[in-house]
Amino acid sequence: MIPEFSIFVGNRVLAWLLSHPSSAPGINEMAREVGVSPASAKQYTDILLRDGIVRKQKAGTAHLISLNNEYVLVREMKRTFLVARLLEAGVAEGIGDGSDTEWNGEKDRSGRAGWRSGGPNVDVGGRKAASGQFADDGRVRERGESGGTDTTTETSMIEVSRVSECPLQYPSSRGIAPGCTSLALYGSGARGTYDENSDIDLLVIGEESCVRYDAVQAIEEELGFELQVTAIPYYRWEPMKESGDAFARSVIRDHILLAGVCL
Repeated sequence: MIPEFSIFVGNRVLAWLLSHPSSAPGINEMAREVGVSPASAKQYTDILLRDGIVRKQKAGTAHLISLNNEYVLVREMKRTFLVARLLEAGVAEGIGDGSDTEWNGEKDRSGRAGWRSGGPNVDVGGRKAASGQFADDGRVRERGESGGTDTTTETSMIEVSRVSECPLQYPSSRGIAPGCTSLALYGSGARGTYDENSDIDLLVIGEESCVRYDAVQAIEEELGFELQVTAIPYYRWEPMKESGDAFARSVIRDHILLAGVCL
């Protein structure tokens, strides 16, 4: 988490457990994964066991160690650990500088002004489809205005509405959406209930055209988690909040602001 702290064996043991919340290795396996001696691994897992952070289960002659995910302290540790890793990976660089793209009032085929790919109502199945191009998998997920559960509708070809390009370029930034207004973590990541198979949900307040999927992929590879990025322009987000949209309410109720202005 903090590179200099990795010299402490106890921190390395704890970091591995927080990165693998559902794993239950034996002491020898833990030692191999962390790169320490079995004696050191046992010493620090015993300390974590004493404080209720891990559990120990006997399987034959082996003792399996697992994170105590139900303990409130562990959930808070997981939240902090994930936020630290995301920020360390540069996910929020360049966000919150007030350079969000203005709505240009364009209309899509249905005549709805301001309809944008990546907004609250349409998530194009092929997330890397550029504006003005076609999604190639013929599927689109729709979320109702009331924020109900997503439904999937089969289509032949879905055209992504054209949007103005993100006005600022940050070639040296590692951020996933530089120039956008806000970035927030929500879902299981914000609650501290995620495991290594969970998607990490991120909300960008800004145009989908500002999302850098090369940066998203690089951070996914670095962290070992898949990032699920939803981009909603501010001119749609504000009405969603005012109307009591279920998705907006759930995010506001349970999120961690990583960068930018408050949701």
